[in-house]
Amino acid sequence: PAVVTAVTENQSESSHATPVETQVRADEVGTDSSATALWMTNAGHWVPQTAIAVWLLGSLVVLVRSLLSLRKFSRVPPMIWSRFGSPLLILPRELSSEVASKSMELLIAHELNHVRRRDHVVRWLELAVGVVWWWFPLLPYARRRLRAAEEAACDARVTARWPDRAAEYAQALVSTVRFVGDGCRQPQLATG
Repeated sequence: PAVVTAVTENQSESSHATPVETQVRADEVGTDSSATALWMTNAGHWVPQTAIAVWLLGSLVVLVRSLLSLRKFSRVPPMIWSRFGSPLLILPRELSSEVASKSMELLIAHELNHVRRRDHVVRWLELAVGVVWWWFPLLPYARRRLRAAEEAACDARVTARWPDRAAEYAQALVSTVRFVGDGCRQPQLATG
């Protein structure tokens, strides 16, 4: 029969624990306490490895979903696309049929405010935090609040710059939301 070696601690009369090697035959596994000690010693090794594997898999899923998030749009909203280097302003050509050209400059000013505030850099930081802390239950809430605050700040700058055109700006925003469609979320690395 196969022999298994277990290392256990033996408490001697002194206060120091000394390792003791015990050999157990495979057919005695159910009856010997040394075999139980061996199982207890080795059982805990897979838990951290499994936790790390689950975390890495979740991080990979978050990263891939974030990078592929632009592909799900039938109509792309106006936004600042965060890429390495300088940000890119994306303004769909079809939106010009929905929004008057004078109102379009207000939408462009809104998007350029995102660039001035460096919200595109925040998207990369948000992605890094999301990849590391994807399992944290309050992360989606914090992400939504962050984006809402960014949008409110850019809206406030536009209305402060052109206070007499606030109603026109509001109508342009409503037209943009109608153009993009209901329930449409922005891609992870986009600001708009």
